[in-house]
Amino acid sequence: MDSLVFTVLSYTGLRIGEMLALKWGDFNEKQKTIRVTKTLYNPNNHVEKYQLLTPKIKAPLKMTSRWSACLKSMGLNKVKLD
Repeated sequence: MDSLVFTVLSYTGLRIGEMLALKWGDFNEKQKTIRVTKTLYNPNNHVEKYQLLTPKIKAPLKMTSRWSACLKSMGLNKVKLD
């Protein structure tokens, strides 16, 4: 799972809080975009005391061809997580 996290962060340029707040519905394979609508804020690292805030990214991220490995990896892990 760690390799998936590092792959997504490196290929997308997302911040860790933005990635942690993503849901499967934020990925649009037809339009090849990732919609970033929130970021997870947890300054005290407390499991139950976190906030979902507005992200710094304003527009959906466009997926490029270099993300194919990232998407393939996410798809394989989605099967495992569902």
